[in-house]
Amino acid sequence: MSNGNGHHSLIESRTFDVPLGNESVIVDLDQLVTQDDFEDPVQLILEVDHRTHQQERLHFLVRVLEEAWNKGRMSLVVNVLADVVDAPTRNRPNIYPFPPSDRIGLSCLLANHLLALSRKAPSVLSDTTPITRSTSPDHPEYHLRREGELALTKAEWWSMAEERLTRAEGIEGGRTDRRVLDLRASLLLTKGKLDEASKAFDQILLREPTHLMALMGRARILFSKRQYRLSLKTYQQILKLSPYFLPDPRVGIGMCCYAMGDRNGARRAWERGLSVHPNSPTTPLLLLSLSALNTSRDPTNVGGDVARQEAYKRGMDLVQRAFKGDNTNSVAALVLGNHFLLQGGVEAALKLANRSLSFSSTRHQTSEAHLLLGRIYHKSGRDIDANFEYGQSIANVAGAGAGAGAGAGPGPGGAGVGGGGEIVGMLAVAGMLVRIVDFPAATNMLETILRRQPRNIEALILLGSIHTHLSFTQLSITDSTLERNKARDLFDQALKLFSAGRDTSLGDEGLNNLLRKSGRTREAMRDPDLWVEVGRLWLDEPWAAVAGGGAGARENDKSLVAFKRSAEVRLENRAEELGLELPEGRERWDWDRGEGEGAGGEVDGFDTTGIVPVPVLNNIGVLEYHRRDFVAARSRFERALQGVGKMIADNKGVVTDELDALVTATTYNLAIVYEAQGDVELAKEAYGRILERHPEFVDAKARLAIIALSSKDPDQADRLLKEALTSQPHYGELRSLYTYYLSKSALSSLSSTQLSQAYAFTVDTLKHAKPNTRVDVYALCAGGMLSFTQARENRSSSGGGSGEAQHKDRQNKYLKAAEFFDKAIKTDPQCVYAAQGLAICIAESTIGTGLDVTPNSPALGDTQARMKNARDALTILTKVKESLNEGSVYVNIGHCHFVREEWERAIESYETASRRFFKGGNITVLLYLARSWYHKANKDQSFADLQSAAKYAQAALDLQPLDLANMFNKALILQKGIELLNDLPPNRRSVAELQHGITDCEEAQTLFDYLANDKTPTTPYPRDLIVQRQRYCGGLLRKAQESVVNQQAYESTEAAKVERARQAREEEKARQAAEEQKKQEEIARKAFELAEQRRKMNEEAALYAATKIAKMDESDAEEEREKKERKKRGEGTGKKRSKKEKKEDGDDESSDEEEKPKAKKPKKKKPKKDDGEDGAEPKDEGNGMEVDSDGEEAVVSKRRKTGKGGKAFKSSEFIDSDDDDDDE
Repeated sequence: MSNGNGHHSLIESRTFDVPLGNESVIVDLDQLVTQDDFEDPVQLILEVDHRTHQQERLHFLVRVLEEAWNKGRMSLVVNVLADVVDAPTRNRPNIYPFPPSDRIGLSCLLANHLLALSRKAPSVLSDTTPITRSTSPDHPEYHLRREGELALTKAEWWSMAEERLTRAEGIEGGRTDRRVLDLRASLLLTKGKLDEASKAFDQILLREPTHLMALMGRARILFSKRQYRLSLKTYQQILKLSPYFLPDPRVGIGMCCYAMGDRNGARRAWERGLSVHPNSPTTPLLLLSLSALNTSRDPTNVGGDVARQEAYKRGMDLVQRAFKGDNTNSVAALVLGNHFLLQGGVEAALKLANRSLSFSSTRHQTSEAHLLLGRIYHKSGRDIDANFEYGQSIANVAGAGAGAGAGAGPGPGGAGVGGGGEIVGMLAVAGMLVRIVDFPAATNMLETILRRQPRNIEALILLGSIHTHLSFTQLSITDSTLERNKARDLFDQALKLFSAGRDTSLGDEGLNNLLRKSGRTREAMRDPDLWVEVGRLWLDEPWAAVAGGGAGARENDKSLVAFKRSAEVRLENRAEELGLELPEGRERWDWDRGEGEGAGGEVDGFDTTGIVPVPVLNNIGVLEYHRRDFVAARSRFERALQGVGKMIADNKGVVTDELDALVTATTYNLAIVYEAQGDVELAKEAYGRILERHPEFVDAKARLAIIALSSKDPDQADRLLKEALTSQPHYGELRSLYTYYLSKSALSSLSSTQLSQAYAFTVDTLKHAKPNTRVDVYALCAGGMLSFTQARENRSSSGGGSGEAQHKDRQNKYLKAAEFFDKAIKTDPQCVYAAQGLAICIAESTIGTGLDVTPNSPALGDTQARMKNARDALTILTKVKESLNEGSVYVNIGHCHFVREEWERAIESYETASRRFFKGGNITVLLYLARSWYHKANKDQSFADLQSAAKYAQAALDLQPLDLANMFNKALILQKGIELLNDLPPNRRSVAELQHGITDCEEAQTLFDYLANDKTPTTPYPRDLIVQRQRYCGGLLRKAQESVVNQQAYESTEAAKVERARQAREEEKARQAAEEQKKQEEIARKAFELAEQRRKMNEEAALYAATKIAKMDESDAEEEREKKERKKRGEGTGKKRSKKEKKEDGDDESSDEEEKPKAKKPKKKKPKKDDGEDGAEPKDEGNGMEVDSDGEEAVVSKRRKTGKGGKAFKSSEFIDSDDDDDDE
């Protein structure tokens, strides 16, 4: 019996004779074409006498109906079967009734044909594109409905088949008939009731394990439940039982292979199925087309884009063939609809989508059809309809279980029908919500997707874009920061997925898998605007590390990497449109620089000018400038100006406000880069061009003023800054620059007038500056610095009242400076400059002496207060050092350690500042080092430390050879050396050090002589001090000579003591060495004696073993001879001899007694047990036991002693066994 896909022939011949009474009519099946042709043979067959030709009658009828069905006469077949089955109830006289068994089979055949018709019927009837009934008279639908009505649905055909099966069960024996059970199971499977169908098929297979249709049903159910290996084994079993069975099990084998990842095996199975059954249903053809389409999406295809295009073309050809063969195939309609939608054929895609929806057989296919309809409406601008269809798609997938047809085959989306359809629908709905600016609902939908699929790249990007938009539109800083952090986290996850797909450290197999999995990721990342959003998010954190941004330190800027990637994506997309490839060898997007091979905007005939937007190039240039990559930044800005020029040319030379803004901003940035590179003239020219078009552009005037300051032209700088301030008097950045100019001039000259002018301007800036801004903080720091400088330079006079007033004024200015710094810190807690200024004020004891710590604390002296203030300042500066990497911080830390007399730490801080920041060229820091070493030497009484102090003093003098203060400092340090050595005891100095100190003192005397003869009117030291130092040098030198003589005497005495001690140590070492050698010789002698003793013992043991073995061999040979003699005398034959026989042979009791010792000889072989350990195999006789043929131990010794008179004997059984053992 067939399942509706065709019948197996019951009669091989195409002709047969229909008996009619005494005659017969020949029926030729090849002559039957029209419905009328079939009606006559059918009527003849039905009139055959059922009493004589019942079996032939049934076979003839089924054969003719099979031929009619195959030739499309379906209405005839259904009507005839219905008449035959219903004949007993309808009282048809012209039809001989069939027996109940045959009517059951014909009823099942009718139900099977109805199931076959249901497969071509629509599932639902759409109002937009209704499926009308068939207009062919050969289709049963033509006679069942009136003209103009809709077609029957699958459910209606199932209902009719159900009715026929129910009638068949009502016939006698129908409920247990195998054919009824088969059709009932098939109907349940068709309806998607898998559990009930599985039980029905199991019941059939219990009765008939090789039932092919039941095995097919079981295999299909196992596949639907994703038990692919069990399903594959079942399909293979069917193929083995019937290689040409229909429906073809090769289709199922291919589906299982595809689901388990064996794509090539699946394709081979389907191709084999087509070759075996070329006229079979279109399922293998459709599966091959879907496999080819999935291959076209594989980025790891060996043939590249050409092979992928060929695969897509082949897939579309196959799916068109499949659709032509069966235009009711929902999947084929889906694939064609998607193709037409991508090609712009909206109308054709809409028709195919509605047809796919009408003929869908599973909820997954229904979901895909709704999704396609939503996309079509979305593209057509019908947002309400699109939103409805997307919702229907989600609802269908959410309600779909592991129904019939569900699986992991090659569906239209490449991941199986329904694979991820719900997620796609939810993404579409989220996109529609974004389109109508319903961000909360869209956010909720996308978060739901990410809870189910945390690595969904589309949801991550879309949700990140929403949070990015909100971060730039929120009025609250807190809300904006929160949204920005959320967007960063989401884009970080997306970037990690993108980086995983580009990981080339994996092997080829792992890399291909990643590329295949990351296909959607790579497509999503080809949106250049996405990278612009990522770049905007991280503009305020330029040194954050990017996920997967590269291995080098220059790729650690997320914002820069994002903007570069945006430019690269635009170039790649444009090159792909033109069918070109960008050159390799460096960053691909860098070919847009206009350098080298691509200079002038050409890359192998590819004009890159204007492809990358000017704002993107401008942002890249700014970020590279901050990384001090001036060459790269310059090329970006120049390229951006070329892009603007092209935009102006495309606009027919009209410069709009937008274009003018681009030109101005890019030119200004380029001029700044010129400055950084030292091309001052180019920078001035660029600023000049900006001021020609926009004289009010104060930033350009400010930059020109900075150039004038660096060129030592303060008048020009003053004029430009005043012009700019006249134009914009309250521009904060400009006022900060003018404050810097005034402060620098005042600090260089220390003029009270200039200091007052700078201070007044700073105070005026604070009056107009916005609170809690960067300008406000800068002005506060400048005010603190200027106030501190004014206080420090306000020296007290000798007058009584006037001096007190000046002292009070100084103290007020110090307090004012501290107030400025304190307010700056409150405004910006991260301002390290204000913190350092406040620390300096504390260390200098300008805001308190530390005497009033707490009300109940004891009063501190000046020294203790200074120590405490230095410690407090040191705490602040240590924290400042973590944020401000400048030499001044380390110098101030050194000062604090110096005040606390922590010379080593002070030296360490000064050396760090000098070496790391000033490269040994700052005279002040060198003098700080010399001073610290000088004080350390005085404390430790160390001549070596004085030498270090002299080294740094000399370094300072080398930088300024004519500086009198440096000369005096060096001379003082050199003089201090011999003074220190003279005061040291002999055991802490040496003659060499004294001589070195004398040399230094003589050099110091030379320097003092030079200073005494210097005619400079104003000196940094009192002149009479130089004369005193000269005289003191003479006294030190005289005392040094005495110290040398005493030291030589001391060292000679000490040298004799040292020599005697050395000789005593050497003698002791020689004595210990001799004792050690004697001890080693004794050990060697004893070892030799022990080895000799062991050798002799081994020889004796070997001789003893050889002797014992020889004796044992001799004993074995003697025993063998005795056995042979006993055999010759007839002993051991298994028979007992009588006394008479023994007497006749001359044997008597005495002979028995003589034999007894011989029978016990084997007991002497007990030593052989030890021999077995030496490799000789012991025999069973020596153990007192033998082994019988079953492996059991036979106790020989007891049986030998049994018998009268204690005679010893052996039975033939044991003798034979012994012989066998010996033979072995």
